[in-house]
Amino acid sequence: MIKRKVAILAAGLLVAVSGVAVAAGTNGDYKGHPIVNVVVNGKAVHGEVPGINMEGTTLVPLKVVSEALGAQIGWDQATSTASVTTATAAPPSTAPVQPEDTEERKLKQSVADLYAKVDAYIGSLPVFREKIRIAKEYYDIKKSDQYFKMMNELYWKPFEDTYMSVLTETSSAEMNKAKQKGILGADFLQVLESAHSSMSYYKYAVEHFTRSVSMGQSQFLEFYITSYASAYDEELKAKEKYKAAFEQFERLNP
Repeated sequence: MIKRKVAILAAGLLVAVSGVAVAAGTNGDYKGHPIVNVVVNGKAVHGEVPGINMEGTTLVPLKVVSEALGAQIGWDQATSTASVTTATAAPPSTAPVQPEDTEERKLKQSVADLYAKVDAYIGSLPVFREKIRIAKEYYDIKKSDQYFKMMNELYWKPFEDTYMSVLTETSSAEMNKAKQKGILGADFLQVLESAHSSMSYYKYAVEHFTRSVSMGQSQFLEFYITSYASAYDEELKAKEKYKAAFEQFERLNP
């Protein structure tokens, strides 16, 4: 709050302002002086003492004008001084803008990298599915299941290693901090498990098919078909869950 002192010009708390001469009697007279209308911010204000024109100088009532402007006035009898107190805006803050916490920024990047690994893992599912389709076509033509037998070592093991690596990373001290700060949510693990479930079903499909060939039992061929269908369903779910989880991560961690 800032105080300003204004000398009292008359007992009625009138203060001089610049203006123009007013014809006598236009708004009436007050103690022999022409009355002037007082308008503050487009609104007429009135007090016990009106504004007047005194010998070419316009005097307006200090109290009503100050209150209309949201200010307060005070009176010091000893010095015959009126004080006007107006609210002023607080000075702009000079405090430096604090950069985002370095640790939190690193955590966000680590979680983003983890999402990228899962995205690549999910992207491998259609590849695995296509390999199974080709192996099945090869069997139908050549009556050989050699490509099915190769899949476990060539494709399944690398995918399983990737899954275990990501799963282990989610339990690291760094990711535990990310969980506490709400950067890594439970929905991430749901995405990972759904993707792994799809891959597991594809693996079961391969195993059931090779058994149907080696053992000559049709029930394993049925298991192959149901496992393949379940794998594809889980693949679609994993993609949907990933999209929703990653969009939420980006929204909460711009």
